[in-house]
Amino acid sequence: MSTLQEQKKLILPFLQRASEVARAEPKIAYYCRLYAVSQAVSLGVSNLVPDIKDLLNTLLASLEHDKKALELGPDDAILCETFALTVFGRADRADRVGQADKNTALTYYAASIFMEIINQFGELAPETLLKQRFAAWRAAEIRRALAEGRVPDPPPSAAQAPVTEEDEALLASLTSMPSVPQGGAEPEAKNELSSQLDDFPVPPRHDAGELGGQARPISGMVWTPPPPRAFYTFQKVLFCPEGASAPAKGTVARVSPATSAQVPAKYFVALAGSIEACGAEALVPDLATGENVLVHTPGGVTMDATVAAVDSSRWPPSYAVRLADGTYSTTSIERIEALGTGPPGMPGDGEEELEGLKGEGASDRLTKTATSALSFEDVRTAVRYLNDALRLLTQP
Repeated sequence: MSTLQEQKKLILPFLQRASEVARAEPKIAYYCRLYAVSQAVSLGVSNLVPDIKDLLNTLLASLEHDKKALELGPDDAILCETFALTVFGRADRADRVGQADKNTALTYYAASIFMEIINQFGELAPETLLKQRFAAWRAAEIRRALAEGRVPDPPPSAAQAPVTEEDEALLASLTSMPSVPQGGAEPEAKNELSSQLDDFPVPPRHDAGELGGQARPISGMVWTPPPPRAFYTFQKVLFCPEGASAPAKGTVARVSPATSAQVPAKYFVALAGSIEACGAEALVPDLATGENVLVHTPGGVTMDATVAAVDSSRWPPSYAVRLADGTYSTTSIERIEALGTGPPGMPGDGEEELEGLKGEGASDRLTKTATSALSFEDVRTAVRYLNDALRLLTQP
């Protein structure tokens, strides 16, 4: 039989996370508590010490109360994963700009816990599992560096993180429960406490077969995040500079293409009062309400959806989308694929293409656009706009 301290170590991390987010994210808090209860009960109720049994009874009463107020559904898996990845992204962003501190370690640790609760919906997607392991490892790495009085080393990618035997032990302590000692009691019949868990079934994930023609199942694999996004000139974007907590709206004014894997593309973004240079990691598309997108669910299904709302008060932004089956869900930019038309076409040589440009002040607007392109050394664009301006001026 495990001790009180071992059993507390098993459930308290999830209950602490629940308390932290209860006001802002009641559903996340609900699933944190539910996961804590299910993990403890899986030890075998007869193995639980009296204090933990009393706590579980209290938690079950709280879950029963909350279940009546919350609208639980299949999209809760997406909600939990999006929230966990958002917390992870907050820590990862600070870490990669050299701002790792005690709070960064705590945020990484919290992200690993929030990713753990996704297991109650099914196995973690490979990329999420990788990030969970990285978050737990990196939390320990930063904490170790600070304890030794040194600046934490720059982080590797999640796939390159070296996990030592010591780190494996830490990962186990963060996400696993203590096992029942060998030779312990045989699996017991359901008693009143464990049976009460049946009253809190976890909503199933969306299944490809349930989504009809609007779903796009991925054959034999779980969707993985795409490579860094590419942006094009005149595209509307949200830009978040280093150190900022929320993005600003801008327009891509010029693109400097990548020359190698070590020298990625560089973007010049026109903001309200300045022009900033940045990489793709500081940008996301500025999706408008009502815009059609594809949403890739954790279960490996791609669904048509419409953007219902954008929360750009933090970075990266979160999105509320209306899925093809009529339900609403929140998700992250990593799981959204915009259905835009790509870079706008340049004015060509055809007379039809100039018809839309005719009108009072049209040539003046084209000239100003050409001047703006020259300020970014985009000579090709400037020449084409100037040629169109000249043609408008010389036509009857």
